[in-house]
Amino acid sequence: MSLFEVALERNAFHKLEGFEIRGKNVRYASSRFDYLLKKQALELVLELKSATHVEGSIALYPDAPTERGKRHVTELAHLAERGLRTAICFLAVHPRAESFRVFREVDEGLYRTVLRAIESGVDVMALRMAMGEDLAVYARSKPLPIIWP
Repeated sequence: MSLFEVALERNAFHKLEGFEIRGKNVRYASSRFDYLLKKQALELVLELKSATHVEGSIALYPDAPTERGKRHVTELAHLAERGLRTAICFLAVHPRAESFRVFREVDEGLYRTVLRAIESGVDVMALRMAMGEDLAVYARSKPLPIIWP
């Protein structure tokens, strides 16, 4: 999360440019979400998920079935249906990651939940963050195309 925060401060993610962190671990309904971001009058509830598994050049999430992940995505969808702006960001910190995919073979339920959330208005994004050996975050961070099988 701290690496994401550094990248956000540096406007490394075009889609999140200008947003500032207004809250961390914010509670909505029965879930806590990673961030409440704000850009002028626009607020965004954001859940961050680490896509740690990479096959070839595809970053994948999850690497194991995740009830918690499904609950977060479902709650984001409910918030979006009530008019809040919500997003889930799959973050890959891996030099080979060139695209992202929900790892359907590992958690079919999460895959279906994400598709329903998109229909409800949840913004789904995938980002790659470049990091040097000195743990410095670089502006080479970029959005990753999402593959939908």
